[in-house]
Amino acid sequence: MEILLVSGGAETVSASMVGWAYSRNTEVRVFSLRPKSLLEGLPGVRETLTPRATSGREELLESLCSFVQRIHAETGEAVICLPSEDDSLGLLLDAHARLPHIVLMSRCRSLRRGGLDKAELFSTLTDRGLSEWIAPTKVIRSWEDVERACATFPAPLIFKPACKPWGRNLQGGSKLFGEDQIGSAYARFELEASWDAGEAWVAQPKLQPLEGHERSACVVRGNGLAYTEVVELFKYPARGGSACWVRTQPHSTLLREATEAITSALDLVGMAELSFLADADGKPRLLELNTRPWLQMELLLHSGFDIIEAAIGALTQSGCRPFQPELRETDWISLERLCAKFLRGDGARSATLADISSALCHSPLISMWSSTVPGLRARWIRWLARRLVSQIGKR
Repeated sequence: MEILLVSGGAETVSASMVGWAYSRNTEVRVFSLRPKSLLEGLPGVRETLTPRATSGREELLESLCSFVQRIHAETGEAVICLPSEDDSLGLLLDAHARLPHIVLMSRCRSLRRGGLDKAELFSTLTDRGLSEWIAPTKVIRSWEDVERACATFPAPLIFKPACKPWGRNLQGGSKLFGEDQIGSAYARFELEASWDAGEAWVAQPKLQPLEGHERSACVVRGNGLAYTEVVELFKYPARGGSACWVRTQPHSTLLREATEAITSALDLVGMAELSFLADADGKPRLLELNTRPWLQMELLLHSGFDIIEAAIGALTQSGCRPFQPELRETDWISLERLCAKFLRGDGARSATLADISSALCHSPLISMWSSTVPGLRARWIRWLARRLVSQIGKR
C-alpha cells in the first residue's frame, strides 16, 4: 500500500517519516506545500509533487486530490496519507471528505475537523460527558462572550483562536492573550478581525504544569489502544510555543484514564498526541489533540515504539492490539529552537545556556542532525544558514 506524505512547515516532522521509510528500505511519495522541499530526491522518497508557489488553498486541494487519485489508479489500493503540520492536516481532511474510500488517514470520526477546531473539540467532549478531563471552555464570538467568560471563570483566563488560520504561523503565542491583555488595541483588532471572518476563539482558565511539566499521551487506536507518554522539559517560546526538549516516560500511566475516555468518545482511528496540563487540584486536563505525526515523532521511533507502523495497521484494519510499548528512556531536542530561544532572549540567556548544556549531557537525539538519511543533514544545514543570513539581513 502506497504512503503519501503531505509536507509543510520546516519539514522536521516530514524528515522523521522519510527516515522511517529509509530505515525500512521502503519509499514514500511527497506532496510538498513548500516551493523547495528538503526531501525531494532523498533516499526513501519515490516521488515529490510541488505545486506552484502561488497556489491558493483551493488549488492545492485540487492538486492533492488529483495526486491521490493518480496513485490509486496506479495501485488499485487506497492511499495511506500522513500530514506533517496543521495546514497539511486541514487539506487532507478536506481531501478525505471528497475521497473517503481512497484517503486513509488518522482522524477522530466524531469530529469534522479532526481536532484542529478547539471549539468543536471541547464542545463535543463536554456534550459527551467528559468535562472532568478538559478545562472549562467557552466559545468566544463577540465582546458579550468575552464578558460572560470573565464573569464565569476564575482568573487568570487564556483566550486563543479556535482554529489556526491557513498559512499563518502562530508560534510564539502571538495569538494567545491573557485576561489582562484582552482589552489592548492589538487584541481587540485580532479578535474583531476573526469574528468578522466568521472565526471563533475559546476562553479557558489558565492551566498549571502537571507534575512540573506539560505531558502528552502518544497513542494509536484500532482494535485496541497502543499507549505511551512523554514529558516536555523545555519549550520555546515559554508561552504558546513548541517543545524543544522532550523525554520518554517508560511505564507511566498518569494520563491513561483520561486518554482512553477521550479517544473512545471521539472515535479515534490511527495515531494521536494528546497534550495535558493540570487544573488547580493537579488533575490532568486536555490542552490539545493532534491526529497527525508531531514534532518529536523521531523520539518514539528511536526509543522502541514504531507508531507509524502501528497507525498503518489501525487504518488498514490489519490490527492494532492494545499494548504499552517497552520504551527506553530517551531524550530529544530541537537544537534550532533552543538556539533561537537563546538568541532572541526568551528568558535569561544564562538559564537557557544551562538548559542546553543539561540537555546535551543526556546524549539526546537531535532533530534533523541525528537523521540517518544520506544527504538530509547537509541540506538542512544549508537551509538553516540561508535562513540565518536572511534574518540578519532584515535587521
